[in-house]
Amino acid sequence: RASDERRPWIGASIHSTGELETAIAAGSPLDSVHLAPIWNPRSKPAERPALGLEALAETARIAARKGILVLAQGGLDAERAGACIAAGAAGIAVTGIVRQAADPRAEVRALRRALDRREAN
Repeated sequence: RASDERRPWIGASIHSTGELETAIAAGSPLDSVHLAPIWNPRSKPAERPALGLEALAETARIAARKGILVLAQGGLDAERAGACIAAGAAGIAVTGIVRQAADPRAEVRALRRALDRREAN
């Protein structure tokens, strides 16, 4: 958490709002959660149903009450990255769109521009 920059950061990967609620109820001292998949992944076959923006928004609301940041992953592109921020995610994580890009740097720049535009609004 930003209030104590020297403390190690604790994050967890989750696949549902319920998993966050369980972690909170158990008293887990989380700083962030990585929620996936928001859309079907680009980097591998889907192993579970995509959650969508509504689940992301609900998870972000619950997390915010506890000061936990949410990172979104799964099937992202620049447009979807901006939608994730609008839904309450603090950031994104990507794999497939960068790994599969003809120009990974250009893809990352496009994602950064989308996030910066969304943040400015």
